[in-house]
Amino acid sequence: EGLLESEETWWWLWRLPALAELKVTVTACNGDAAVRMLPLGPDGRPAHGVREFTFERSYDNSLPPNEPDAALLAASIELRSLCFSDARCVSGACLGAIPHPDLLHTLRFEDDIPVAPDVMASHVTRFRNLRELALPFR
Repeated sequence: EGLLESEETWWWLWRLPALAELKVTVTACNGDAAVRMLPLGPDGRPAHGVREFTFERSYDNSLPPNEPDAALLAASIELRSLCFSDARCVSGACLGAIPHPDLLHTLRFEDDIPVAPDVMASHVTRFRNLRELALPFR
């Protein structure tokens, strides 16, 4: 079992009080552990204070879209910057899971996006304070 596949790792990681930036490769193996160990916010829902979230490239082709990315994003109550270096698992539901779209100011996709242009447009318009948007050239 790798470090990020351990529930204990995610338990203490999510509870680091000053953790503001997280770059991680989410896979089928470690994503479930990350979601299970999310702390609960004041409203009883999973929440963490990460402000900059980067989903690194994954070579795990078994990871279904939206799982667990959407659950991690739904718990991102302080999210200001979001980057997908591997956007194969991104969908409209993933972008729609962001709980406070008005806080997001940076959105980057560094690889192909499997989201239809009209779906992408409908979600990007929710991000009213977006200052930086990076889309792949292809």
